[in-house]
Order: sequence, then C-alpha cells, then structure tokens
Amino acid sequence: MPATPPRSRRDVFRVDVIGRPASCELSEREIVNLIQRARREIAAHPALRRKAHRQLRSATSLQLAVMGRAKMQKLNGDFRGADKATDILSFAATEPGSLGELALCWPVIRAQARAHAHSVKAECFYMLAHGLLHLLGYDHEATQAEARRMFKIQDEIFARAKF
Repeated sequence: MPATPPRSRRDVFRVDVIGRPASCELSEREIVNLIQRARREIAAHPALRRKAHRQLRSATSLQLAVMGRAKMQKLNGDFRGADKATDILSFAATEPGSLGELALCWPVIRAQARAHAHSVKAECFYMLAHGLLHLLGYDHEATQAEARRMFKIQDEIFARAKF
C-alpha cells in the first residue's frame, strides 16, 4: 500500500487504500489525492477550522477500503443493520494516530454520479468529504438540525472544490 507523500514536514498524512474493484475508473493515486484535497478543504472551512485543524493535524493516517456492492451490503448489514449497499461508511479510529477508516462502494458512487450529473471524480470527492465529516464527529442521522448543518458544510466544501 503506497504512502501519500507529505506536503511538508508539518503535514505528514498517510492514506492506505485497501482493494479497488477493477470497475473503478480512478487510479489509487487519484483517490488518495481526492482524500487529501477534501481534508484540506475541511481544515480551511470557517465553521470547522478550529475543531478540524486540531483533529486533522493530530492524525497521521487514514485507511480507505474501496469495494463492490456485495461487500458493502454485508458491511452495512453488519454495522448498521441495513441490508443494502450504501455509498460510504465511516469507522472511528482504533489505532493511535489514525483518523479512522472509510469504506467506499464504487458501484454506488458511479450510480450517484450519473443521478446527480457529476463526474465520478466529483461524486467520489463529495462522498469522501462526507465520510471525513463523520470521522470528525458529524452525524446527519442524529437530528434534523445536525443533518442540515452537516450537509450545508459538505455542500460548501464541494462548491469550494469547483468540480
């Protein structure tokens, strides 16, 4: 698993990509770059700057599993009790220095890209930002107010990224 090169001595952050379906049109490097870009956009967001800066600066790694529909359906069933594939799942860190783990379902990302008239790259960025927000403690399933807040931030991050 390749490590992401650091931007500077102060910004050492490794992304480990586990698996990648043959149907995935983005390279591992492109996916890692999208995570790094989402991470930077989140850190720069005015509503998140203090919280995100502290959490993102203290984390040195993130694990990302890219998978097909059947594996995601099983994960979603095991961890959320939902017997269907979903776009992304987030898992809190279990190791020191880790921001956590994300599981991304490529066929769902591709379908959502078509449904929203985005490129696959743009949809992947949007959902990676979503997953990172979950790892920072946001939960759109907690309350309607939290959902509005989280999706507003996610949409602003997406708009700033200019896909």
